[in-house]
Amino acid sequence: MCEDALVAAAKQGQAEAFATLCQPYARRLIRNAHRITRNHEDAEDALQDAFLSAFIHIKNLTAGPASPHG
Repeated sequence: MCEDALVAAAKQGQAEAFATLCQPYARRLIRNAHRITRNHEDAEDALQDAFLSAFIHIKNLTAGPASPHG
């Protein structure tokens, strides 16, 4: 399934599609979180919280270039 289709499915609440979108980034993100927290469990918790927040808010994602923040 292409990324656009995965995003559309995730926006409709399909957790499996969202997990497929996140999977390529999880390793790098857990390493970065571990560098910050210096604790594996805290890093895992932080990443889980971040992915949960992203899943909850993906329905607000719009197409097109990112809006600049002023």
